[in-house]
Amino acid sequence: MKKIILVFSALVLAVMLAACSLEVTDSVLSDFDSSYGKTTSAYVVEDGQLYEVTVRDLTGEIISKEPVPDSIVATPETAQAVLDSDISGKLVYFDRGTYGSLELRPSKNDVTAYRSGTQVPVDQLESTGVYTYIRNIDDVHFLASDEAVFTGSFRIRSTHIYGDGNYDAVREVECVNTTTSYYSQVNLNRVWFENMKFSGESSQFNFGYYNDAAAHDVTFIRCSFSNNDSDLTSGGGVAAIRLAADNSGKYNDITVDSCCFSSCYQGVYIQCGDGIEVINSDFDGTEHNAIAVQSSTDSFSGSVVIRNNHISNTNDRAVRFGNGSDAKIEVSGNKFASAVDSDGQLLKSGTLTSCSYRFSSNTYDGQLLEDVSGTDASWIVTV
Repeated sequence: MKKIILVFSALVLAVMLAACSLEVTDSVLSDFDSSYGKTTSAYVVEDGQLYEVTVRDLTGEIISKEPVPDSIVATPETAQAVLDSDISGKLVYFDRGTYGSLELRPSKNDVTAYRSGTQVPVDQLESTGVYTYIRNIDDVHFLASDEAVFTGSFRIRSTHIYGDGNYDAVREVECVNTTTSYYSQVNLNRVWFENMKFSGESSQFNFGYYNDAAAHDVTFIRCSFSNNDSDLTSGGGVAAIRLAADNSGKYNDITVDSCCFSSCYQGVYIQCGDGIEVINSDFDGTEHNAIAVQSSTDSFSGSVVIRNNHISNTNDRAVRFGNGSDAKIEVSGNKFASAVDSDGQLLKSGTLTSCSYRFSSNTYDGQLLEDVSGTDASWIVTV
């Protein structure tokens, strides 16, 4: 299911599929098939169904058109309802259009409910009272069309939900105060977010895990973020990918791969993570740190890899580490330019306990930087 879609334009494909009354959404890297010559495969949407179509490049002949199994097509009008449905094991495809704020939240279609520690059937929940909802989202591939744009926050809140503006989608009631509220626990396991384009002042992935829920093996690949640099003058801007927590064990094996960040307040911000990779990505024009591997009540830990990124025009350090414990840190093969704070610091850590670090094969303004490795209690790289 974790199929990486490499997108580019294919004029012949568009013309041929248009003649067949199919809506072209995305095309993928051409392949060579000895039976047909060079071919191009594409995802197309027809009557709400996602298909994979293969055409011969030279002639535009349609070779095959097959429904994509276990897929759901979302539109701006249906997206929240799709996210509220049982999506585990599915490919969720965001078709062309502009999407506002969305939330992966507990819903009556896919939740286990408890009251005072006792499980309660969803159809027996009372309209008032406080419940705990547990939702497990496993093996999901979120994939967006090239012509899909997200202008709001795509969020997960695993915490106590109450107060004006909050809605209980399980009981379908407003959570006006703590007496009618719920504790949300949304667990992610083996989830991919691919080719999602965020643009706008409040556009971001915004996850907050403050209870027993956790996100494991989550990948952000080929996503882009631009112009979400709101509130820069007050220092209250948002991180494009924000994974917040107070305690360890909430974010395990998080990967950011081949993503693009432009004119964002902050690029990647992860608290208390255990196993983090930020690789092959481009950061340009962040007001704060491009990458922040932070701590809170607990430290970050595990393998932390920052490799083969381009980081330029930051208004603060390129990389910031909080307090780490039992972590192995690698910063290698990155190209930095104009990415230091007012003291010339490119990178800085908090207190590192039982940690090791390696800084190698990095350049700054085209000049190779000195390789450094160590196990010191703190770490600063100055240019």
